[in-house]
Amino acid sequence: MNVCVLAFAALLGTSPGAVWTDLTEEVLVRPDAPDLLGTGPTHLYVGEAGELLVYAAVEAEVLRLDGKGRVASRVPARPPEQAKSRGYEIRKSGSHEGVVEKTFRSRVRWTITTEAELGALHLAGIDRKGRLYVVAEELLSRSPVRVRRTVHLLAREGGELRRWELPPPSPIRVEKEWAVAPEGRFLLLQVSTEQVRVLSWGQP
Repeated sequence: MNVCVLAFAALLGTSPGAVWTDLTEEVLVRPDAPDLLGTGPTHLYVGEAGELLVYAAVEAEVLRLDGKGRVASRVPARPPEQAKSRGYEIRKSGSHEGVVEKTFRSRVRWTITTEAELGALHLAGIDRKGRLYVVAEELLSRSPVRVRRTVHLLAREGGELRRWELPPPSPIRVEKEWAVAPEGRFLLLQVSTEQVRVLSWGQP
């Protein structure tokens, strides 16, 4: 019998610029939870009320999950469109450097540097405090291809507050694997042949 697993990971740390390395993971296993494995979850979103939404490709449904990983409701739908962060530019500025720039009202510029070659930068989202969550992908080796993915939490006024490393990508392809909740949580969807997990990193 397949089991739906919802894992919440809390990363600890308080000093600005610190790397979050202590990972405490609580796994909630619910044998009575509906099986998500056969639904083909490919997109993760956060609803207006902060609820988790997962697009299930097999039945073309959006599933709303409760706080314990159970499917609270399902609605036939296409994948929700990904919200565009208008007014921000994100780009590589060198082999080991990227830039995020706010281009409306007061201009703010953030610079992200990496140890290995920078492959790509992604603006995952912005919380209600105006903090930016940027994912940097570093190319560790080309043959075989190895990539390190790090989340940089950027302050609204400029500067970096936190950074932490993400687990490797899911064995099964996920089209939209991360989302940012308004209160300040970074969420990651992972799908394998054995389980579905949502990891959550957050701070006040």
